Amino acid sequence: MASLGAVAARGARVVMSAQMARLAIQLGSLVVMSRLLTPQQVGLVAMVTAVINVADLIRDFGLSSGAIQAKTLSRGERDNLFWVNLSLGLACTLVAAAIAPLLALLYSEPKVTLVTWVLSVSFLISGATTQYRAGLTRAMRFRQIAAIDVGSQIVATATGITMALNGFGYWAIVAQQLTMVSCALIGNVALSAWVPRLPRRDVETKKFFRFGGPILGTNLLGYALNNIDNIGLGAVAGPASVGLYSRAYQLLMVPLGVLNGPMSGVAFPVLAKVQDDEERFVRFVRRFHLISAYLFGLGFGVMAGLALPIVDILLGDKWNAAAPIVAVLALGGIFKALTMVFYQVYVARGATGELFKLYLRTRPIMLLLILAGLPWGPLGVAWGHLVAAIWFWAYSLRRVAKLTALPIGEVTSESVRAVLLLSLPVALSAHFVTTLITNPWLQLLAGSGAVVAWCLVVLFIRPIRHDLQDVWSAVKPAFVR
Repeated sequence: MASLGAVAARGARVVMSAQMARLAIQLGSLVVMSRLLTPQQVGLVAMVTAVINVADLIRDFGLSSGAIQAKTLSRGERDNLFWVNLSLGLACTLVAAAIAPLLALLYSEPKVTLVTWVLSVSFLISGATTQYRAGLTRAMRFRQIAAIDVGSQIVATATGITMALNGFGYWAIVAQQLTMVSCALIGNVALSAWVPRLPRRDVETKKFFRFGGPILGTNLLGYALNNIDNIGLGAVAGPASVGLYSRAYQLLMVPLGVLNGPMSGVAFPVLAKVQDDEERFVRFVRRFHLISAYLFGLGFGVMAGLALPIVDILLGDKWNAAAPIVAVLALGGIFKALTMVFYQVYVARGATGELFKLYLRTRPIMLLLILAGLPWGPLGVAWGHLVAAIWFWAYSLRRVAKLTALPIGEVTSESVRAVLLLSLPVALSAHFVTTLITNPWLQLLAGSGAVVAWCLVVLFIRPIRHDLQDVWSAVKPAFVR
């Protein structure tokens, strides 16, 4: 029987393959849609989703994580959870539709009302999908999940591009989002081989609400942190600024989502399985964190250094003002990546109450740091994100070390080495080279050469070489059968 580590590695290989496919699709969509739409059109939809997508967290209520984490899950419990999530989805749809006129007043933009009404339907669809997706994840059916994600992405992207080509403007983005959730529902239902029965009063689900409540609170605080920027910019600066900022943020989220998918999709079920074995639990946590430090650190360092040619080539000249925003957000992405596994630690241990307390202590401070950048526009907000991400990583590492036997000194040293000796030098060397050239393709080529050169140099640093050997030993099973 394969070890849990081998199962995790194979799962990561499947999910990573799917995520790479999604990366290609998302980049294609981003490139084409950005060239067909204006910053104002993109910003209009972003202003709406920044507010109403909080309902997507409410319709889940942390119940999907509760179903995955539970040591046992009866048929009756799963049935009842389905109807709960569906009801929450319906309620979210109705509330989102009701507040549409208020959003139009907030942004002084009448078009917001109809966009909100149409997008609100997605919450009902997602509510029906929640427990189907949780069941596949609980069973570690990574291949099926990957197929659903890639297939939904393909159909949604084709729909959005087709409508944009035919002059539908921002409605192309709306249609793309609705198509995505609809295809996900169809795929999850088709591959689950489960039909929920009517709810039963004699089957309790209170334990799932006790587990999911703190997760909901945590996610709401996280959502506020990740969306207050678009809301603030929309109210202060208008759709064009939001369009530039949201496109820059989307460029960051493409690689973040690609790497976070395998990390969170595999780390959570694996850590949940070994939650009672402290030694193995800490070993897996440290391994996931080290992988994040080097893989995410290298990726975002490259993105920060090559932000100008990346934006110019992918989005076109009219989006060049987004390049410095991308660079600063990418540096912040390094530290966001380092805290991903900490979230999984709390949830896998069932310490969702402690997780919520952590977010209650930290999120208000981070929100203030981000909003402090509003007077300087989108770039100022990006700097606020960077400062907030660094502070939260340092604080949350200390809290996780108290929850587990994680050696905080060693983990800190590994992370600092990765950032100071790999991520930042890569970013600075690539950026310096791009300032010497004007052609974006030559900038990209020369900057990539600088990255490769530094990576070769850093291999001569013994601690870095030792860390990379540990990373390779962890990810090797994902590539070598």
